[in-house]
Amino acid sequence: MAARRVGRKRALTLGRAQVGVCNSDQAAKGSMLKIKKIMPAMRPSVLGHAISTLPSSLTAFDDNMDSYRTAYPAISRVLYPGNTKFVSCTPDSSAYSNYDEAADGFVLCDVGGGMSEIFVSTKLVVDALACSDVTVCQKLLDVIMSTGALQVPLSLSLSCSCGSRSVR
Repeated sequence: MAARRVGRKRALTLGRAQVGVCNSDQAAKGSMLKIKKIMPAMRPSVLGHAISTLPSSLTAFDDNMDSYRTAYPAISRVLYPGNTKFVSCTPDSSAYSNYDEAADGFVLCDVGGGMSEIFVSTKLVVDALACSDVTVCQKLLDVIMSTGALQVPLSLSLSCSCGSRSVR
């Protein structure tokens, strides 16, 4: 992953985890599961399903975490220990993109949902659209956003109160 920029967020990589059960002593202490293996989820069907199940707001994220902690108290410690929240953003149909050559990426502007902009790396867009011409990529991004078909997974850190996010 690239270094963190001031005012912008790092991207997250969706993955899948293989978990196993712990012994009864560990379960009594609140740790019923252990992670055995973490692998990137690269198949489009896996990614599409994962993104569609992400909450669309910070409030929805908090509500989900609270309900899981209540429903599964034995594993509540391993559900979410950090201060990063994961949401899926669908830019408004009026959103548009600008190519920032210096930053090597696209800035999605007026995305709505309480965010002014989202930065997306050129590599991610080129790979996703299978197109190496950034001008064509920008036009495709604008069309995709205008139809409401773009979903962007975001990792939001609670330690930053900035209005822009980035996906690499």
